[in-house]
Amino acid sequence: MQERLPERKLAWGSNSSPMVDTSGESEKRSKQTRHFDTDHLRADLKGRSVRSGTVTMVSQGLRFVINMGSTMVLARLLAPEDFGLIAMTQSILVFVNIFQSMGLSVATVQREHITHEQVSTLYWINCAASTCVGILTIAIAPLVALLYGEPRLTAVTMALSVPMIISGFGSQHGALLTRQMRFGTEQVVILFAMIVSIIVAVVFAKLGHGYWALVYKEIAMTSTIVVCFWLSVRWIPGLPRKGTGVSGMLKFGAFLTGSSFVNQMARNVDNILIGAFAGPVALGLYSKAYNLLLMPIRQINMPIGRVAIPSLSRLQNEPQRFAGFYYKGVEMLVFCGMPIVTFCFVAAEDIVMVVLGEQWTDTVGIFRALAPAAILGTFSVAAGWLFHPLGRTKKELYVTLVSSTLTIAAFAIGIRWGAMGVAYAYSAACVLKTVPELSYATKDSPVSLSATLLIPFRPFLACLASGGALWLAKPLLIPIKSDLLAIIINLVAFLVCYLVSILIIPGGRSFLYSSKNTLIESFLKKKK
Repeated sequence: MQERLPERKLAWGSNSSPMVDTSGESEKRSKQTRHFDTDHLRADLKGRSVRSGTVTMVSQGLRFVINMGSTMVLARLLAPEDFGLIAMTQSILVFVNIFQSMGLSVATVQREHITHEQVSTLYWINCAASTCVGILTIAIAPLVALLYGEPRLTAVTMALSVPMIISGFGSQHGALLTRQMRFGTEQVVILFAMIVSIIVAVVFAKLGHGYWALVYKEIAMTSTIVVCFWLSVRWIPGLPRKGTGVSGMLKFGAFLTGSSFVNQMARNVDNILIGAFAGPVALGLYSKAYNLLLMPIRQINMPIGRVAIPSLSRLQNEPQRFAGFYYKGVEMLVFCGMPIVTFCFVAAEDIVMVVLGEQWTDTVGIFRALAPAAILGTFSVAAGWLFHPLGRTKKELYVTLVSSTLTIAAFAIGIRWGAMGVAYAYSAACVLKTVPELSYATKDSPVSLSATLLIPFRPFLACLASGGALWLAKPLLIPIKSDLLAIIINLVAFLVCYLVSILIIPGGRSFLYSSKNTLIESFLKKKK
């Protein structure tokens, strides 16, 4: 008998005639599509989301500790003026920086189906955009120095164009990590980059380079992230092509970029006004108070948001599952975030003394004035969770224009009283705009405004009770010489009071029980 030859894989044309052997091409395409397909994520989306959120939360905790440690070290090695100079530059460059990604990384995550050709085209658009942004940054450097009347900012601005250019070459690789919900890999990369950048900053600060240490920190951070993203994803972009169907993604990105531009304008006008009218020292105090208060909130909002948006994007055509996932995610945000801000408000003096040192005591008042904005910040991000996954970036642009106008007007009024006035104005603007923003975001969406507004009810009441109890008890407590020990003792007492308050409030016990079961169920599924 003749030995049977192995069958060759053939590609068939429309006339059913055999064509060339494409087994190699098929294998290559299979390797490419694994970066883009997300069907395998849907089988256990809830469990995967919880596990991803847990990994990201742990990573954010580590990032918080690393950030806090680096802040403590650099705040003692550098002067408030050094931080103020960098804040001056970044408050201008943030507007330019928005255009380097053009919202295309979010478009890659949000899109239900994408191809290698589409992402390759977006990659080269990102590279071109970031290069143009870098060149523009160099061009406007003298204008930035002229705006503030600070000649040193010319060189600083030019140097900060470097990370802008570099970041565009890793934007799509980072988006593919997020799309595939590979948050463990992503967080390891960011942690490693943070450590590298902090080492660079501390070394140059000790060598007496002053504010340049902070510039080198930014360059080191971005460079490390881009290199590690490439090594982690192992996706090689092809050449850009016409007719790949990216027009819809470009439109999505254009509206998102416009919204981000307006939003960043509102968030940075305060820095520009303080820097221009009050000088680098006042801006250094304000920016450090702002970052110190919002740093722990970002450790909550960022990891949950990074998991929620791609997960909700996968559920954009399943309204009931979308709504359930959304409510649970927002509930976790406020449950974890509100008590952190409340405790920081009560223990502001001790926190500033431990983290920043005696030369930063003037930040305490600013720190507390920003607290209402920070508390609402744990909840107001819920609007973005509806715009991005549902592809409604045009609506987001509209609402951002209105809310940003209100914020900028508040800053213009508050600057008459310096940095403290701006802080109070920002909190007032956040109070006024939160409900209207959510009302517009929830309209014609799978979730309801009333159900969303009820979510922070229990955590807010529990924070009022526990924060008020700690505030009233502080004068009665025995003085503790160690500020760090005082923070630890007060934090433990506050958290115990907070959890007890949650359990007393109607529905609190069922919420804690539900959260525990969700975690256990998700991890048991993973083991099976």
